[in-house]
Amino acid sequence: MEKPAAEFRKFFRRLLILFLTVVTCTELFAKSPSWEYVRSLRFKKAQKYTFTQSDSSFYLDIKDVRPENVQVSVNALPEGVSFISSKKEFLMPSEENGGDFETGTHLVMWFKFSKTGHYRIRPVDVVVNGIYYRIPFETVEVFENPKFIEPELSVRFDTEGIPQNAKRISLAAGTHVVFTVYVKYAVRILDFSWNIPEDSVFTEVVRYNTDAINEKGANEFSTKEYPVATFDWQPLVDGSYFLPQVFVAATAYSGIRFDLALPGIEFKIQPAVPSDKNIPEEKDSAFAYAFAEPPKNTTAVKTDTGSEKNIESLLALYKRERNEFPLFSDAYNQRRHLEVEMGLNPPGRQLNKPLLVILGIVAVLLLAVSVVLLVLRKIPAGAALMCVFVLQAVAFLIYGYGFSKKTALYKGGEFLSIPEENAPRGVPVAAGALVNIRTRAGKWLLVNRGDTFGWVPEDDLFLIQY
Repeated sequence: MEKPAAEFRKFFRRLLILFLTVVTCTELFAKSPSWEYVRSLRFKKAQKYTFTQSDSSFYLDIKDVRPENVQVSVNALPEGVSFISSKKEFLMPSEENGGDFETGTHLVMWFKFSKTGHYRIRPVDVVVNGIYYRIPFETVEVFENPKFIEPELSVRFDTEGIPQNAKRISLAAGTHVVFTVYVKYAVRILDFSWNIPEDSVFTEVVRYNTDAINEKGANEFSTKEYPVATFDWQPLVDGSYFLPQVFVAATAYSGIRFDLALPGIEFKIQPAVPSDKNIPEEKDSAFAYAFAEPPKNTTAVKTDTGSEKNIESLLALYKRERNEFPLFSDAYNQRRHLEVEMGLNPPGRQLNKPLLVILGIVAVLLLAVSVVLLVLRKIPAGAALMCVFVLQAVAFLIYGYGFSKKTALYKGGEFLSIPEENAPRGVPVAAGALVNIRTRAGKWLLVNRGDTFGWVPEDDLFLIQY
């Protein structure tokens, strides 16, 4: 009885060894991945965007290999990259990964990046079923962490011939510069405005719907540039300019409000070449090349013959008031009386040419007497008189500066927003109103009456001569 029992135990041990051998071979060889398959694998980014100072993960899926049969070790890392941790877990079949395997390994590795830029992490050593591999990573672009990133404004030129990234641009006067303002790294646009530049025409062409910036949620990062508005800028006078400033108030991913402005781009405006021989060249302005001569009947309100006679009479009184000595002239009172009859609000006294001459003569006399006193060694009197001379000279210069400003009487009508025949019209101005001439654009003049500015044809003004 003992002999059959011993033989049975011996047979059972051999059968158990054979079974374990078959199972082991099945685990190791039956579904072991091929060399070509493992060599084709890459660590992939687990998130759409990678940011500085945050844990960023990469994953690797290996089919038909159990996690205990996978070992990984990290090699030297690029500057600014640090290894955080890794983990292995079972990879179960699903529609996303093909589902043509029984089980696999899902390997995840975490890194941290301290600076922005493009990185390629060196391949890591991975042992699969006892076979050594080096598996690389996808190239990753690292962005500034949204917690610290600030919104940005940029500009793109739609005018042909203007380079997009130039800091200094040369153009002819009158050229239309069409440009679009874009915002980036913003969650919401709160407000935007712009400065209206001098000696140029500036209009808003298109204002875009900025609600699209926040359509996917305030926390979703995006590198897309969203258009805010398109403008048309036309510099009219030669000289140096900067691109008109556009200001945008935007909310960042951190929730902080930022007031943004466009980068400074300098324009060197050259005098335009006249295309019409009827447009005169004028030394004091390049506006003459920007527009053709306007029609004489531009303003909506015209004056009759009686009004023109009143304006001519008023013009003569202004000239008398400015050229006659105030103590011996009643031009001021007559002028104010006529302006009241015409329904105008009379301005104050005008600059007087004889008074300017007297101020100059007094200044010269004070200077001469103070010099004589100093030569005679009467220092206190000479110094005191010299101080009086300085004050008198300053008064003479300030008073004389007013004579450099050109003034005229307006025929009456509406100021235009830009020097063009079909431009939008502004506030009506009464016939005979006194206006200040600011600048010229061909046969158009930019004038103001108080806080009201606008363009009028030159023929609608009566210049007041001294």
